[in-house]
Amino acid sequence: MLRTTFVTLCAALLCAPSFGQTTPRFEGVRVLQLSPEERAALDRERAQDNALGTAALPEATLDSPRDSILFADRLPFTPDSPVHASAAGATPTLNTVLMPAGPGGTGTAKTELFHYQIPSSYDPEGAPVPLVMGYHGFGASANSVLVQSQLEEECEARGWLFVTPTGYDDKLFASLISQQHVEAVFDWMIDQHNIDEERIYMVGFSMGGGYVTNFAARHRDPEGLMIAAVGTVSAALDWTLLYATSGQTVKLLMNLPENFGGSPTQNSFGYLQSSGLHYMPMSYPPLPGDIFELYSMARNNTHLPVYQTYDSGDTLPLIVPENEDLFPLLNAQAPMVVQTVVSGTVDGEGLPAEHSWNVLDEVALFDFFAPHSAERFPQDFHAMIDTNTDVSWLSVVRRGPNKFVHVVAEADELARTLSLDQLYGAAEVTIDAGHAGLSGSDPIRVDLSVGDVGAQRFILRGFDTRPSYLLDAVSAELIEDVASNPLDDSLVLTITGPVDLSFDVIQDPDWVDTLTSSPNPVQIDNVATVDIDGPETATSIFLIIAFEEQLYSAKGVKLGALAVPPATIKLFSNPGPGGDLSLPAAIPNDVNLQGLRLPLQSGSLGAGGEVLGVSNLWGVLIK
Repeated sequence: MLRTTFVTLCAALLCAPSFGQTTPRFEGVRVLQLSPEERAALDRERAQDNALGTAALPEATLDSPRDSILFADRLPFTPDSPVHASAAGATPTLNTVLMPAGPGGTGTAKTELFHYQIPSSYDPEGAPVPLVMGYHGFGASANSVLVQSQLEEECEARGWLFVTPTGYDDKLFASLISQQHVEAVFDWMIDQHNIDEERIYMVGFSMGGGYVTNFAARHRDPEGLMIAAVGTVSAALDWTLLYATSGQTVKLLMNLPENFGGSPTQNSFGYLQSSGLHYMPMSYPPLPGDIFELYSMARNNTHLPVYQTYDSGDTLPLIVPENEDLFPLLNAQAPMVVQTVVSGTVDGEGLPAEHSWNVLDEVALFDFFAPHSAERFPQDFHAMIDTNTDVSWLSVVRRGPNKFVHVVAEADELARTLSLDQLYGAAEVTIDAGHAGLSGSDPIRVDLSVGDVGAQRFILRGFDTRPSYLLDAVSAELIEDVASNPLDDSLVLTITGPVDLSFDVIQDPDWVDTLTSSPNPVQIDNVATVDIDGPETATSIFLIIAFEEQLYSAKGVKLGALAVPPATIKLFSNPGPGGDLSLPAAIPNDVNLQGLRLPLQSGSLGAGGEVLGVSNLWGVLIK
């Protein structure tokens, strides 16, 4: 007969919280239908509102210097590519949106201005349609993308949605506050329209080319917003290099808190996390210097289709060499990069336009976009991660703020191996074997090469059956002090680096017992049952009950429980057929039990008293 206290402790489990992501509610968003003249006037008004607290940029004219980012991105070139006709008798709907500041809008202290176009063929009840975002150059407005490119015309021809944002301000170099605004624009478009979230594309010009390259590289959470392909037009890619080669006006803008809050020396992390490429500052002049691939965020995009175009005679001195270096960096790992180099670009009036939207062939770009969907779980990838997030089959926690996690990850389904190489900067790494494509119950080999000094936690989950223990791949000996987490059927290994380690993850159904309780959670003054499922060869079952959790090991796997005050251990001989044991009992009507949370764990023993298996750690919650 079980004691009342024992029954109370055994009666329920701790319910894991569920974290559902809800669609944000947007309040106060104003959608306006404006003429081209009204759009241009609104953009000029916002450009002159001095929101960043700096002097207005010099006016750009056709005879302004062509070799400065101050002018080249803002010159009013007229596209000369053919305009695609809309469906007969139909016209697209072009709207201007003012998204308010604060909660329910941008989440910042500033509103966001953007334009979007609904194609004439759009059916809100039909199949979801792709979305293309066009991003402006430095000092240019959202309206400039409409005026200087044919992106919205090509979207209309294909029945795709189009949007072009400001990004907080038109002089921000992919800074985090700017990307927050762009994320809000994407969220609003997805919330309001029938968009295929697997076919979201970005294309940017000059500073905007570097912007979309970085945005795609930083948004790789398979459960979140992900870009299916990008197009870069005369892209500028390294803001550290740009700072070093620019005049005082650009330097002052980069020093603003909305950008980087200082020079690259003062905030190297901010410059790196917003750039596409990084050249080692001590390596130039001559320009552009030696590329440092490990700190080039564009390396994250080796899984991403990229359409790259520029004029070989670009008047900005860094554009050509940076784009020449971007191509092999991407194409070495994933041959999905198209590089189109043109020469002698002119505008509609025949004037030179080597650094302009005129470089782009929109039809070729969209033909490139069309077959591509977001690849949410690439098996092999590079990652330079600037926040705690998921990337494909990995989830990382950084060692601290202003720290990157670097890793080269590879999954091989045939060999059943997972490899993490060149791993730096992680305090915790979760490996999901299921997302890596390694289903099945056969052992999985994990190879780790960690470059950091200090302790790191590795969580192994996503297996078809609960993983049991780890064996050293060289010695075949048990790796000790491996913890088990029943909430996600994972094993937890803590190592101290730097280290190279290979081990096999064993899924042994004869080793892992199962402990459950019902109902879930248990109510006071009701009957609850604890069920233990051990191996068929078990001759006895032990059950451990405690008030606080501690850990000890059995067969190298940590049992998560159990000892302050001293744990209660109950031993039951002769379990039923198949090693099963069921323990029903009544929960006393005692208000002191309300809200009590206690841990349980069981194990099975053989005829000689040897441990045959241990169960999951079961949390007890009494209501």
